[in-house]
Amino acid sequence: MASWHGGTDGDTYSRVATAFHSRIDCIAGAVDLLAPGLRAAAALRTRAALEDRKVLVCADSTDAPLAELLTCALRAGRDGVPGLPALLLCAAARGGEASTTLWHDLRTLARDGDVLVCVDMLDDAQLASACARFASERNLEALTL
Repeated sequence: MASWHGGTDGDTYSRVATAFHSRIDCIAGAVDLLAPGLRAAAALRTRAALEDRKVLVCADSTDAPLAELLTCALRAGRDGVPGLPALLLCAAARGGEASTTLWHDLRTLARDGDVLVCVDMLDDAQLASACARFASERNLEALTL
């Protein structure tokens, strides 16, 4: 039996090592691309906490699970950082009456300086566009995912 590092398994080791290195390079590149956005989101979170603002997370039914996960993470805090008051607002479906309810809830709950996070993974990003307009009109900090 040949050893892992030599003999007939040497080619396998080289292929596996090359694959791991290429993945590590890809991850490092992704971190560099994400860093400015993460820095801005962290600053937004800090301002919200210091200024006693709430975070309104909204999504439609297709993105509700991700929005719920985000809301729970914001509420929980970690590493000695307190959680934020975060509310999840989801439309039961896209458009129609469910959408009207979402906008009614946002108009009722949003206050100047609050943070509006919109989770919209659909290609047309209609909800994200509408959230950005709403945030601008209501003096909210906006973050779209």
